[in-house]
Amino acid sequence: MHPTRHYCEDCERFVRVAVSTRCETYPVRGTDIRVRAEVAVCEDCGAVVPDEALDERNLRKAFDVYRGRKNILGPRDIRRIRERYGLSQRGFSRLLGFGDVTIHRYETGAVPDEAHNALIRHVGDAGNMRAWLRDRADDLPDHVVETVTEHLAREEVGEREMLSEVMGDDQFMRRSIRGYAHFSPEKVAEVVRYFAKEISDLWQTKLAKLLWYADFLHYRRHAVSITGLRYAHMPFGPGPDRYDALLQLLQESGHIVKRPKVQYHFEGEIIEPSADVECTDPHLDGEEWETVRTVASELGHLTSQALSDRSHRELAWLETGEGDLIPYSYARDLTLGDD
Repeated sequence: MHPTRHYCEDCERFVRVAVSTRCETYPVRGTDIRVRAEVAVCEDCGAVVPDEALDERNLRKAFDVYRGRKNILGPRDIRRIRERYGLSQRGFSRLLGFGDVTIHRYETGAVPDEAHNALIRHVGDAGNMRAWLRDRADDLPDHVVETVTEHLAREEVGEREMLSEVMGDDQFMRRSIRGYAHFSPEKVAEVVRYFAKEISDLWQTKLAKLLWYADFLHYRRHAVSITGLRYAHMPFGPGPDRYDALLQLLQESGHIVKRPKVQYHFEGEIIEPSADVECTDPHLDGEEWETVRTVASELGHLTSQALSDRSHRELAWLETGEGDLIPYSYARDLTLGDD
């Protein structure tokens, strides 16, 4: 039952209403968007009566569908990019050459046009933002340039520190704990983006196992790992050491996005490839690609739980304790690969 009374034009009086769900079409920037809308229905005659709150909720739902269909940034995405550079809504608008209240409107639900959307996405990349400042610094307020420059510098230092944390001590660089390979963030990003594109609903926990299987299978075949990552005994199976820091690095460098998802009684995050990354030269060689595709083909269809259960039967997990680093020598006992 809806908590308020509404005026029904058919009944010509105030009536009690119930909320009903039905398919409705809303025009959004010249495109008809069909959504399951909630509407207020007169309990006496069954007519739909106006409800401002429901109408606004339905319109926002249509906006969300349109954004997804057209790859348009949402309010939280725009706010995240703006706050990354330490700017107010007005300052970010001025940086981009928009009207003073444009970013405010976008962050409160208005849908950006395609040109504005493309520009905001563009400067969401740190390299593009540096080029934007370099080309337009003379036309921008000094405090805006100084603020963005300062945040870019802090971010660069933070990325170096995070990279150092993920890589660990140099003394392990060429030892078996890394599979006799230098740590390569570019290869990690390439492998992760491939798995994210090829495997639907790539849960964060599932990705950890796929990376482990890919590196250890490649070591078994070629006596060297692909990425140079270290792996540890984790509660749900083997996974990259300091996995959270690794994912944060990939997300902040624009390679992936993490989406919250609820499935049955499980709540977690799925990994998707970012649409912002431009095509670059591949870092994996032919043999590495063959290994990655084998892992995706053989294990990508398994659920996170099934893959976790399988990894718990691996000797690398059975013979190590929680938190222990897993030597690549366990690759010889891997249950995946050539017999």
